[in-house]
Amino acid sequence: MMDSKGWTPLLSAACCGHGQIVAALLEKGASVNKQLPNGKSALHLACEGGHFDVVKILVENGASIKLKGKGNLDALKSAAGSGRADVLKFLLQKLPLDDIVRESPTLLTEALKEGRINVAEVLLENSSSVNDLLPGKQTALHVASEYGHVDAIKMLLNAGATIDRADKLGNTPLISASKNGRDGAVKLLLERGAAVNFANRHGDTSLIKAAVNGHAAVLSLLLENGAKINEKNVESKTALILAVAAGLMDIVELLFLHGASVGAGGYDGCLLLEPAMSGDFDIVKFLLEKGVSANY
Repeated sequence: MMDSKGWTPLLSAACCGHGQIVAALLEKGASVNKQLPNGKSALHLACEGGHFDVVKILVENGASIKLKGKGNLDALKSAAGSGRADVLKFLLQKLPLDDIVRESPTLLTEALKEGRINVAEVLLENSSSVNDLLPGKQTALHVASEYGHVDAIKMLLNAGATIDRADKLGNTPLISASKNGRDGAVKLLLERGAAVNFANRHGDTSLIKAAVNGHAAVLSLLLENGAKINEKNVESKTALILAVAAGLMDIVELLFLHGASVGAGGYDGCLLLEPAMSGDFDIVKFLLEKGVSANY
């Protein structure tokens, strides 16, 4: 029996965490894998709610851990999303090793994006190495750094994560954190010895990424820790050239304050071209006052 929205007594009891009722309904033949119109089963609902006792009862009575709802949602994803490491660990113990190896990388990526450290720790127990590449060809440390989860970064480094491992584009965790303005992550990575002047395949350093994306706080941290201010990428563009082209006045001022060279990229007068075309009077005025040539 179900209501007009597809809810059965078992689904309702599982969702609300009523273990005794769930057990009684199953004993009387309730369909353990019945799904709502959105594909969620009693196990999905119990995992989402973090109802560990209900999860155990359902699994012991034949609930499918692999049963998928809309968006490819299964019990593992539901447990990971709820942040219940105990539920996730229990479910993983019930799966064959091949399934764990296949599912863990994606779950770990999502857990790190959301900063769910307890979930990430459980998933890492099922990984061959903390430095394994995840979907997107990044390591766990890249993901935690990109999203700025400092506690997750600490956990990964303490677990042996390689601090300067490059991803498929040559970005290190420090470059990823700098690009996204994660000053807390940048500070921690620098304290742990990350290479401040490492360049990716395009020649962009952490400083260049921070500058072109307008992250002044990160830029200051990098400069305080020895970042080279006049490094050029493969297009011979420095942080200053890119900041000027992007119209980032505060970044331009900060770079000049720390000694950025106008001619480091070989552009000099060309430096005025972008702001002149875009009508950025403040940057044009500032550069002229700093002695940039008015002639092309």
